Amino acid sequence: MANGVTTDNLDEASTITELIANGETGTVLISFENLAKLLANSGDVADQLAVNVVSLDGLTTRMTSVEDTQTTNQIVETAWTDGLADLTPTIVGQGAEILDSATGAHTDPVTLESVSDAGRYKGYALTLGAWERIGDTGLGSKADKYVETGLAAVEINLTAVETDIADKADKSTIDIGQRSDGMMEFLDARGFVGVQFSPYKIYSTLFECGPDMLRAGGIEVTSSADIDRPVLRDQRGFEFGLIGINDVMSVEDVSGVYLRDQRGFEIKLNGAASAATAAATAETVDDTHEISTDGRSLYAMRAALSILLESASGVAKFVMVGDSWTERDTISNPFAKMLHDLYGQGASGYVSLSQTTGELNDISVSFSGFTEHDITSERNDSAGPYGPCGGWLEATGTTETASVSGIYGSSINIYYEDGDGTFRYSVDGGSWVDVVGGSTGDAAKVSITGLDIATAHTVDIDTTGNSGTVSLVGLYATGIDGVEFSKAGNAGAISTDYNLYIANGMCVLVLADIAPQAIMVSLGTNCVSSNKSPTAYKTAVSGIVAAYQSAYENCSCLLVGAPESSRTGTYEMSDYTDACFEIASENDLVDAYDMLSMFGPYSVTSGLGVWADSAHLNDDGGRMFASLIFSQFYKLA
Repeated sequence: MANGVTTDNLDEASTITELIANGETGTVLISFENLAKLLANSGDVADQLAVNVVSLDGLTTRMTSVEDTQTTNQIVETAWTDGLADLTPTIVGQGAEILDSATGAHTDPVTLESVSDAGRYKGYALTLGAWERIGDTGLGSKADKYVETGLAAVEINLTAVETDIADKADKSTIDIGQRSDGMMEFLDARGFVGVQFSPYKIYSTLFECGPDMLRAGGIEVTSSADIDRPVLRDQRGFEFGLIGINDVMSVEDVSGVYLRDQRGFEIKLNGAASAATAAATAETVDDTHEISTDGRSLYAMRAALSILLESASGVAKFVMVGDSWTERDTISNPFAKMLHDLYGQGASGYVSLSQTTGELNDISVSFSGFTEHDITSERNDSAGPYGPCGGWLEATGTTETASVSGIYGSSINIYYEDGDGTFRYSVDGGSWVDVVGGSTGDAAKVSITGLDIATAHTVDIDTTGNSGTVSLVGLYATGIDGVEFSKAGNAGAISTDYNLYIANGMCVLVLADIAPQAIMVSLGTNCVSSNKSPTAYKTAVSGIVAAYQSAYENCSCLLVGAPESSRTGTYEMSDYTDACFEIASENDLVDAYDMLSMFGPYSVTSGLGVWADSAHLNDDGGRMFASLIFSQFYKLA
C-alpha cells in the first residue's frame, strides 16, 4: 500500500483488541472477541472444540464416579446393628468396613434395599447411621474355604461363578462321603444329619442343618423364621435357600446336585464313596411297641362317658386335632356320630370362623370381605391371634360379614382380639349388639347366654361402624348334656406349625374354656412330604399335648400314627408312629395307636376302595379309621 505502514514499523504487543480484515463491504475493523466467536461457531476449530468438550464431560463423569467410591478416616466394625448403625460420620465421605464375619443384613438407608452387613461403607451425611454400603470388602468372594464335617475336611470354593447349567465343570464343588445305600448326607461333629440328598434332590431335615457343619468354612447355617426352611448363609450374607417346598435344588443331570444362592450362583455337591461314611444312618427313634397302649390315660373321659350312659347327664368334651384328615369331615363325621349315638349329642363345641368346609352336624360357616389368615401360609409371620385351628379373620372396612348357622348350645362365646376396631353381632335375627375394641391387643371373648338348647342358632357378625382393625377367631358353643365334639384341624398343616401358635394368648383362652377330658392328635401325612424329622415331630406333638393338658390337667391325649399314603420322603410314617409311642412312654396321660399297622400298606389299600385320592381317605376309609379308634378306646357299652 502506497505511503502505508509496513510491519517493520510496528511495535510488538502481547494482546490485541482489533484486526483489519476484508468484509462483505470492503476493508473493515473486527474486534478480537467477535473473531473468536466466528472461529468457535464453524470450521475446523469449532469441530475440534466439540470433541474436547465431549472428552471433558466424560472425564468429569469418571471423576465423579471415582469420588463416590473414595473414603477416608476408615472405621472397622463387626456388625451393623449395635455397631456401625450407632456411629455418626465425622466427615462426608468417611470410610467404614464391616468384617466378613458379620452374617446379618439390613436395609440400606440410601438405596432402601436389603444388603449384607459385611462390606465397605461411605458416610453420606453427618447424622447417626448415615452410612451407604458401596461394595464388598474384597475378601468376601475370594479364597477357598474349608469345612469340617466331623468325618473329613472338605473344600468349598466360594468364588462367584456365573450360572451355566451346560458348563457344570466350572462350578464350585463340595466333595462329601456317599453312604452305602446310595444316599449322601452332611454330618456335623456329633453325627447330626443336617442335609440328606439323593442324586436328584436335597432334603431338609430339621430346624438347623448341622450347626457345627459349615461354620468353619464361612457358611453360616441357621434356622430361618420359617422353621421348615433351613437357610445356608455364607459370610458375605448370601443365602443358599430352598427352591420349591421340599428340596434345595432338583436337577435332571444325575452327575451332581447343586446349592444355588439367591444371585443364581451355584455350589456343586459331588458324592464320593467313603468308608468313613458308609455306616452313617439317618435319625431314628425307638420302633419297639405294640399296636396300641392300654388306654389308662382316659380315666377322666371314661368317667364322663359312664355318667352319660347311666344318667344321661353331664358333658364329655372331646377335641380332634390334626391336618386335612381332621379339617375334612371324612373321619370326624363318623367318629362323632358313633359317640353321639351311644352317649348323646351335646353342644356344637368349637367352630372356626376361617374354615367354611368340613363342619359337622349341618353347621354352616361363611364370611365375606374379611382377609383370611392361615398358619400354613404365614409361617414366617405367626404373631396374629391364631385360634386352635390355626386361622383367623381380619377386617379394616365397614362392610365385612360372617355367619355361623346350625349351632347348638345354651351359651356361645365369640373370640376376638381386642384391637381398635368395632364389630357387632346378632343371634337368630335379633337386635344387633356392638362390640367396641379397647385397643389392649389381648385375646378376648363376648358371651351370649340363655339360649334355647333345643333350637339351632344362627350368629351373624358384621363390621358396620368400624374405624379400625377387627380380628375374629371362632365360636364356642357349650351347655348341653352329651358328648361335645370339637375340631382343631388345618389342611396342609405339619406338626411344627402347631408350635408357632398353640401356646399363644388366644389358644390359651379358648382351650381353657373348652377344657376337654380327651383329645386325639393325628398328624404325619404332610410331615412325610415335608421331610420333618421324627425329633421335630416329637417336639411339636409334645407341645400340643402340653397346651391341652394346661387347659385341663387330666386331659387324655391319644396320639394316632396315620396310615401310609402315596407320599414319600426322607422319613416314613412309621417313624412318626414310633415317636407317638415314645411320647406315650414318657407321659402317663398319653396313649398311642398304630393305625399304620392296622390299616395296611398303601400298595394294598390303594386298591381296596377306601381312598378318595392318593393322600386322603374317602367316607368308607374314614369310617374304618373312626371305628378302630372308637372300639379300642371310647366304647364302654
